[in-house]
Amino acid sequence: MSGDTTSVTDARAAAFLADPANRRYFYPFLGRERSVTDVTLELSERPNAVLYRVRRMCTLGLLRVARCQPRKGRAVKLYTSVSERVFVPYARTPFVDLAAALRRARGRHEEVLLGGLLQVMRDVRDDAEWGLLLYREGDGVYAYDALEGHAPWHSRGAHDPAVLDYAFTVNTLSFDRAKALQQELFGVLAKYFTGEQAPEGTAYAVRVALAPLPEGDV
Repeated sequence: MSGDTTSVTDARAAAFLADPANRRYFYPFLGRERSVTDVTLELSERPNAVLYRVRRMCTLGLLRVARCQPRKGRAVKLYTSVSERVFVPYARTPFVDLAAALRRARGRHEEVLLGGLLQVMRDVRDDAEWGLLLYREGDGVYAYDALEGHAPWHSRGAHDPAVLDYAFTVNTLSFDRAKALQQELFGVLAKYFTGEQAPEGTAYAVRVALAPLPEGDV
C-alpha cells in the first residue's frame, strides 16, 4: 500500500464509516475525485440521497473538495477522501468490544452471501426438498446440504451455478502446513480479484476464512 493514512478519531465519523449502509457512499470517493453526479450514477441512487451524505461526510471531515470543475453556470465540485487511506479504530465506533465489531463487519457480508446461495438453491428445488446429509467416510464425519439423501450437493457440473459453501474443521495441521494453506488461499484470491472485470459478468460474494481453534472447540 502507498499514500497517506488518516486515523479517524471523531466518534461520529467512526460510527458513520462503521455502518455499511453509509460506507458505500464513501467508497466512490476513496483515493479519487468524484462529483455528486458521478456517484449518483455509480451507485444508482437518487441525487438527494448522495448529496445529503456528501455534505455529512464533509462535516465529519471524511471528504474534502478537491477542486471545482468550470462549466457554464455553477462550477461542479469534485470531492475526494481526506487521504488515500482511512483507518477506523474499532475503539472509536459504537461497538462494545472487538468481538461485536467483527460480528457486525462480517455479519452483513454473510447475509449477502446467504441470500445469493438461497436464490440458487431455490432455483434448483423447493425448500421442502432440501435436507442435511450426514455420513462417515474413513475417519471423517461429514454434514452437507443434499437432495433426497443421495449425495452432497456440490454444483460442480460445467453448466451448474458457480456456488460453493463449505464450513469445516481440519484436524490437525502443523503450523507450517497451516501457513502453506493460508498462502495458497491468498494466491487463489489474488488471481481472481486482481484480474480484468467482465463488463457482462455477474458480481459474486466470496467469503474465505481460516483460524486456529481455541482449545476445547474442536
